[in-house]
Amino acid sequence: MPKTAATRLRELLASRILVLDGAIGTMLQRQRLSEEDFRGERFRDHARLLQGDNDVLCLTRPDVVEGVHRAYLDAGADVITTNTFMSGPGPMDRAGAGDHFVLGIRNAARAAMEAVQSSDRPVAIAGSMSCRAWAEPRAGRGLRDEYARQIDLLAESGVDLIALEMVTDEAHGAPALEAALASGLPVWVGFSMRRAANADETLPTVDEVRAVAGRLIVSEVDAVTVMHTDVLDASDGLAAIRKLWDGPLGVYPHHGVWSAPNWTYLDMEPSELGRHAGAWLDLWPDRASRRGASGRGWPLVRRRPTPNEPGGRGKSCRQCKRCHPATLLTRARQSGKASPNASAVDQNASSSHGS
Repeated sequence: MPKTAATRLRELLASRILVLDGAIGTMLQRQRLSEEDFRGERFRDHARLLQGDNDVLCLTRPDVVEGVHRAYLDAGADVITTNTFMSGPGPMDRAGAGDHFVLGIRNAARAAMEAVQSSDRPVAIAGSMSCRAWAEPRAGRGLRDEYARQIDLLAESGVDLIALEMVTDEAHGAPALEAALASGLPVWVGFSMRRAANADETLPTVDEVRAVAGRLIVSEVDAVTVMHTDVLDASDGLAAIRKLWDGPLGVYPHHGVWSAPNWTYLDMEPSELGRHAGAWLDLWPDRASRRGASGRGWPLVRRRPTPNEPGGRGKSCRQCKRCHPATLLTRARQSGKASPNASAVDQNASSSHGS
């Protein structure tokens, strides 16, 4: 029986670091698309401005979305992520595009799949879904059912795994996780948090999210990530999650501040990011044996964009207020025996992820 992309990548994850894709939103910003690009013919007479609603581009400029995926494949990504972070029924309704929800999801998956078809190596596609309040389904609809609509569409459209992003509370995380696990696909749960001392962030604290994670992390999950968490807060977040989870663990942090209505990215030298990444690696014992048959972690760190690249100073994205300037992925193993979730494939964004 032919191996699926997810199966092949699971095997790779047992022997080497996997490279994950990067930001979609800020890569789209880099294209300097106009309001007309976002509207296209489909939304030519739309009542509200659409520029910055990046998921709408799956309906009007899927070629640009596919181009972002191809760029990450050219950079060596083993996993790419669908442009569906804010493509749920609720966000699409609020954008005035609710009638196009199904087509938007299918187009997003198709853009990723067509990019993958051009690759000469196994590549998995992660279907992204936001679990934050601003991505809530429509009023009067059950959270679990509406999450399931998006997840089922992603699964039917051919994604290899489901990435639940920005989980910060049980009210949204629990029904999203239930719907994701019901899909039968591998599931990654991405938690977002801040140190209590970081007053610039509006996210819940590490201790608050650790309590949530303790109730949501179950053996059926394939991977857990610390995501949309400031570079300066990531070590505390990773340490908290590692106490709860010995399986595949990842991190893709941002570095910036939210100044309504825009996200402002802060500069960080690659060497400083590397120093932080080194601290993340120290969370895994037996670093020296990473190349051996045993050992606990296979990490990945990617650099932060420069100011002239996506995510550089002054760039902003109105859609979801997040960026991911670096990533780390680790495949946890125990001597000669994989953990119960040892076959996970993890997802990331590396330059800031504005959508």
